[in-house]
Amino acid sequence: MKNLGYINTLIQLVENLPQVGSFIVDIYNIDKSKIIIDNNYSNKRIDYLINIYGEFILGHGHYKLSKKNKHIIMGGEVIINSNGKIVYINNNSGHYQPSTNKFNEFYNYLMLETNLLSIDVIVEYYNW
Repeated sequence: MKNLGYINTLIQLVENLPQVGSFIVDIYNIDKSKIIIDNNYSNKRIDYLINIYGEFILGHGHYKLSKKNKHIIMGGEVIINSNGKIVYINNNSGHYQPSTNKFNEFYNYLMLETNLLSIDVIVEYYNW
């Protein structure tokens, strides 16, 4: 888990139904220009979560990725290509339901403060 340094108001847990089949991707690293991830997870849709400490966590199951925390900074799904760039990102977290406004703030942070986004990144908004 690597800290992105992103700070924003917290998003509260909306749905605390049990979560099935969660896992955490432990083997990855972030440098200033890419996310180095195991090839088993590259080019596949995977959940991401920014916890209350600003840590970027990859895996499946937002609620369990947060360690059942009632608050997070951001959550959704992401696809990371083999070059370590984010080629797809959204705010699809049913447990936390991040608003489009908060997701847009997070996306702008990624765009302006990091070099993690692909030039042709696809952004999809879920309007909870």
